[in-house]
Amino acid sequence: MIKKLLFLLTFIPLTTLAQFSDDFEDGDISNWTQSVVGHWAASITSPISGTYSVQQVFNSAADSRDQISIELPIMDLTAQTVVWRFRVKHGYDPSSANNWGIFLTSSSNAEGMFSGGTANGYVLGVNYSGSDDSLRLWKVINGTGTKVLTTSINWQTQVGIALAPAIEVVKSKDGLWQIRVDINGSFSSLTLVGEGTDNSYSYSDYFGIYYKYSLSQDLKLWFDELSIETYDTISPFITSLNVKTSGNIEIAFNEKMDSVSLLNTLNYFVDGSIGNPDSVSLNTSDFKTVNLFFNEKLNNEQEYQIQVQNCEDLKKNSIIDTILNFTYEYIKPLNLEITSSNELTVTFSRETDISSAENPMNYFLNNGANNPQSATIITNDSSKVLLEFSNNFINRTYYNLSIQDVADRNQDTMLNADLSFLYFIPQPNDIVINEILADPTPEVNLPGYEYVEIFNTTPFDIDITGWEIKIGATEKTLTSYVLDSASYLILCNSSAIDDLSLYGDVLEISSFPTISNSGTTITLSKPDNTQISTVSFSTEWYNDNNKVDGGWSIERIDPLNNCSGINNWRASVDANGGTPGTVNSVYATNIDNIPPTIQSSEVISANQLRITYNEVVDSLTALIKSNYSVNESIGIPASIVLSADLKQVDLEFTNQFPENLNMVLTITNISDLCGNTQALEDVNFSYYIIQPYDILINEIMADPEPVVYMPEYEYIEIFNTTAYNISLSGWTLAVGSTIRTFPSYTIEPNAYLILCSDESYLLYSEYGNTIVVTGFPSLTNSGQTITLRNKESKVISSVSYSDSWYKNVMKADGGWSLEQIDPYNPCGGESNWLASENSNGGTPCQQNSVFSTNPDNNAPELLRIGFLNDTTIQVYFNESIDSISTMQLSNYEVDNSVGYPESISLIGPTYQSVLLNFNNPFLSSIIYTLEITGVTDCTGNEIGTKNSAQFSKPVSPELNDIVINEILFNPRSEGFDFIELYNRSQKTIDLNDLRITAFDNILGDFSSVNDISESSFLFMPGEYLVLTEDPSVVQNQYYTPNSYGFVELSSMPSYNDDAGKAILLDNLGNVIDNMEYTNDMHFALLSTTDGVSLERLNYDRPANDISNWHSASELVGFATPAYENSQFKELAETEDKIKVNPEVFSPDNDGFEDVVDIQLLFDVPGFVANIKIFDSRGRQVKLLANNLLLGIENTITWDGLTDTNRKTPNGIYIIYIEVFDLKGNVKDYRKPVVVAEKY
Repeated sequence: MIKKLLFLLTFIPLTTLAQFSDDFEDGDISNWTQSVVGHWAASITSPISGTYSVQQVFNSAADSRDQISIELPIMDLTAQTVVWRFRVKHGYDPSSANNWGIFLTSSSNAEGMFSGGTANGYVLGVNYSGSDDSLRLWKVINGTGTKVLTTSINWQTQVGIALAPAIEVVKSKDGLWQIRVDINGSFSSLTLVGEGTDNSYSYSDYFGIYYKYSLSQDLKLWFDELSIETYDTISPFITSLNVKTSGNIEIAFNEKMDSVSLLNTLNYFVDGSIGNPDSVSLNTSDFKTVNLFFNEKLNNEQEYQIQVQNCEDLKKNSIIDTILNFTYEYIKPLNLEITSSNELTVTFSRETDISSAENPMNYFLNNGANNPQSATIITNDSSKVLLEFSNNFINRTYYNLSIQDVADRNQDTMLNADLSFLYFIPQPNDIVINEILADPTPEVNLPGYEYVEIFNTTPFDIDITGWEIKIGATEKTLTSYVLDSASYLILCNSSAIDDLSLYGDVLEISSFPTISNSGTTITLSKPDNTQISTVSFSTEWYNDNNKVDGGWSIERIDPLNNCSGINNWRASVDANGGTPGTVNSVYATNIDNIPPTIQSSEVISANQLRITYNEVVDSLTALIKSNYSVNESIGIPASIVLSADLKQVDLEFTNQFPENLNMVLTITNISDLCGNTQALEDVNFSYYIIQPYDILINEIMADPEPVVYMPEYEYIEIFNTTAYNISLSGWTLAVGSTIRTFPSYTIEPNAYLILCSDESYLLYSEYGNTIVVTGFPSLTNSGQTITLRNKESKVISSVSYSDSWYKNVMKADGGWSLEQIDPYNPCGGESNWLASENSNGGTPCQQNSVFSTNPDNNAPELLRIGFLNDTTIQVYFNESIDSISTMQLSNYEVDNSVGYPESISLIGPTYQSVLLNFNNPFLSSIIYTLEITGVTDCTGNEIGTKNSAQFSKPVSPELNDIVINEILFNPRSEGFDFIELYNRSQKTIDLNDLRITAFDNILGDFSSVNDISESSFLFMPGEYLVLTEDPSVVQNQYYTPNSYGFVELSSMPSYNDDAGKAILLDNLGNVIDNMEYTNDMHFALLSTTDGVSLERLNYDRPANDISNWHSASELVGFATPAYENSQFKELAETEDKIKVNPEVFSPDNDGFEDVVDIQLLFDVPGFVANIKIFDSRGRQVKLLANNLLLGIENTITWDGLTDTNRKTPNGIYIIYIEVFDLKGNVKDYRKPVVVAEKY
């Protein structure tokens, strides 16, 4: 290999400017840059010499300046002497307003060449700075001049306006400036007029001229005979030495050289008996490089000196005698790479000779490998040779490769060499997961970070770069690292590096995966997915309940035992809580002598079984079919699949299992990785097809606070009602919209199972069978829907609970579970659930404290029908219905020639509604009747008399099609507001298109706009419907014969107790009805209005007529939700223009004739009425109306009270009615009425 120069001479940058000149005789200055184009020219006007001189030619209308410049080749002012020569003529006496400067060097072009400009460089001129007319040299920094030297020339007195002096400026490489001038313009008669020193600038980019003039002094500067030259006096030097072969040395110089001196062999001499070269060749393409050829070969790795002298450049500058040290290395192997299990790639120090490099006899590998069967130079890289051997290398073996007689391309042959290598391919458990800190809090003495420690069990260093660590479902790639033999390494998050590095070697893993406190699977794999170490731990692996709560790691007892699982792990006993980076505190020899046992079994199909072992099993024994056999003529499996973790075996049989029959799987001869063999073992199983309600949601702890005696965590208890083992593998738990997947688990016959969070697992496991549902959903205190689905997504159990199910106000506040009364009545809903009566607050994993026989003997009922489109309706039932009977098409029939449905869809998870799709479309304005027969609930009760309902195609409502008919805005304690609607039209209207709202008088806008129904809800003509947040409470507080006439709203608008507005809107915001109320509208003699509704007397009368509203009768309990109002009064039909109805009434709020209606009928509108009530003695007791503007038909109601809100005594009263119009027509009427009292 070539050894480079042991020392380097200092590089001196070279100038590319040998000479530049311009006499402008071609009349072209297009290669010059003007500050303003056209202000300079090669002019024939009064030239300095010849035909042309450069002249400022712009006739300016004001004081100004002009510049012109040319870009120069690179010129290093500190490398050689530079000489500028030129002539200048100024046709006006210089002053501060009229002056000029020659920029010898400048960093900027013409645009920056002026006093105050941007240029940096050197300027020779007159009055560039100052006004004494002397010829000076300035150093310019950002346009500002600093004097370098002042000549003895005063331009005005010695030169004047007619002469064009010859000027020579010389700068040495050391910074000495000399100015020579001949005022008569002769360069052969120059006189030194000034010297100065400055070496601030090394390089020059531009040369230029600057001219400043006043208004009338433009056109008076000429310039000519420019030349710039450099003088080379620097000795050449060597830039590189390259020993190309054992007989060829290449030398490169810094510049073009004289060929005669370079080809003289006596100018080169190598010591060590090599001497002068026998020949020299010159590279004529650059005249800088020579190759020296020697007959005597250089020795391998011997240090030599070469002396170079008398070599000259083109300027006859001779090289300083130079001695360079060098060493020549023959070709040799640098390294080898294991390419495959029987291939090596050897890399040599230089390109190899094909013949010798590809000769297999030049390579020999010990340990029986011998010569390779082939040696091949790698394509595109002849310094590498691929060796292929007949046999694979032996793992964990050290090899020595001997190489000889390989030459390079110059036929220099290597010396014999040996390369050693270890063939080692990491195998499973060469590195083991040795310690895990899953729950670092509360801290013991270790930093509060999770970590995984791995341990190299081998005597070899192992490169783990690119390996994968998988924790749970999250996989991370390890960065570059070599794990030393018998060494530990801590894997942790970036944030833990500083703290954990105090304990040992640490490898950072960005976004280190979270390790579940309850346990997970951790796997270390190579890039080819070979699993090196796997640990599937749980909290049981601590083997110490006092350390499960956090702060303690779990440690492997024996790193060489890789098959014992939980039996080879336990919590750390170190006082710090763990031993990261060092030998485990629980380390001991721990030989596994225990055979594998079956952890669980599962029937996964009609002919498949899944067996899960407690530890990793040997794949050879696990895949032997004869090791498994099922009775009942099923026999051995047809195929076996072993899981990737080697713990789970799936057996598939040719014959299907008979249903509901107890069978036996016999297993024998299964071994673990430690060679322990399982004795013959029988597994009992049954093939049972899971049905809805086989597994039930049986107990719910939704609100554990305040704690009674149960743990302060939510849970759900499920119950297996069957006589069969049922696998929950692949099942899901849905709470509201949150869905979680069950872990693998088999629930035994008639057994209970607690579902809970990771944090509460240990607490609830003390009560019985418990599993963690990862990400256990939060249970809403007020209620929601919980659904269990099997792995086929079939709903098995669903409960939509609410806090009303407690039926105990105190227990609904928290700390008590909801328990199912009768698990064999799974569709009982609220009637089958109660708050726990156990003193602990619940009964997880045991029979419920409220357990009792509570059969469902009630037939399901049809609640209502929703309209989806012209061929589809949705039918709603009051309870869950049986899926088989529900799907029978003939169980549904619609009249008016529609017939049976074409298809049926059962809606889960509660199964309380179905979609019916028909062939014949439903027509507008026709009311249809659906009749249902044969449908049963989940306990087999067949639908009874409540089996039909009407529906029709809904239409959009118009004003007063639906009216607000009753309102309770001041409910009783624990009660709820409600609004009763009445459909007074002949239209079917969909409540899905309506909104109920209140009105904010301060904001002047609607407030709390609420949808009435999220799904189609048909409101048939003449029906009453109540809107409220809790229908059950309203129905408990008030009698109603129409329990299905209620619509539950998730939220009602807020209606104040004193006054407010209730407004019904359509989905476009149009008002359908608007009722404004005040508490004063109640019957004045009521002792309290709490819990008393306001009833509309007649739905055909306006809502804004306050006389059309009255307190509900006391006899009906002060409200009539969902049926006809107690104060309802039909409008009497009469031909009389004035009518009193009834003529006898009793204002005692008993709901019977509590008010009297005064009806006024006119042929034309525009009448105004005054109505007064007089007693039998002629005294006025009530002013009922004063200047009341009337319409055609009018009804005014009197409630029997006086102006002072006192009840009138029994007796006869006269209603005096005076009406008049704007034409002066006046009429009066007197009508008697009797106030009576019932006995």
